[in-house]
Amino acid sequence: DGYDASCAVRLLSRELARRRNSRFMSIPNDLHLSSAPDTSARRWLGSLALLLLVAATFGRVAMHEFVNLDDDQLISANTNFLPPTWHGLAAHWREPSEHLYIPVIYTAWWLIAHLALLPPVAGSSGYTLNPWVFHTANLLVHAITVLLVRHLLRTILRNDSAAVVGAMLFAVHPLQVEAIAWASGMKDLLSATFCLAALAMM
Repeated sequence: DGYDASCAVRLLSRELARRRNSRFMSIPNDLHLSSAPDTSARRWLGSLALLLLVAATFGRVAMHEFVNLDDDQLISANTNFLPPTWHGLAAHWREPSEHLYIPVIYTAWWLIAHLALLPPVAGSSGYTLNPWVFHTANLLVHAITVLLVRHLLRTILRNDSAAVVGAMLFAVHPLQVEAIAWASGMKDLLSATFCLAALAMM
């Protein structure tokens, strides 16, 4: 999917290491990308533009429902989230669930479930989860990932305008739609976020 970027991660890590080493070496002028001096205001405006782009492109997914492709088994009908309890969370760390051992993402869903939990109403069978909260969480994680992409591109290119353009392309690329619009796609989104955050700290 759009977040399966192992090759890109290796290339980025190599480039970041090369850039870090090159700080102490003189670089010919023709290798520099011309750029206007970065200012705090310009960086904030660039970040704001990226966040608005993400919201305008994918904001409608926040009002989607769960789908019957994994969402029901992993989230909406998961008894460990109805309601979320410490015992239920521990169960996901002890053993696989639905043939998946992904305790970190289950922990994230467990935390989100506290905000999404809807009390039983007359005629219902018990607690339910508000899908809007889970979709909004996906959108927020994607927005954070987009900002990380901008940071890494700025580090590599040394040109903030080019970094913003590259992050915009990443933000709205059609390959991102499944992971963002599918509540269960949080596992792919978080994988990318953690990976890029690790690279950003190098």
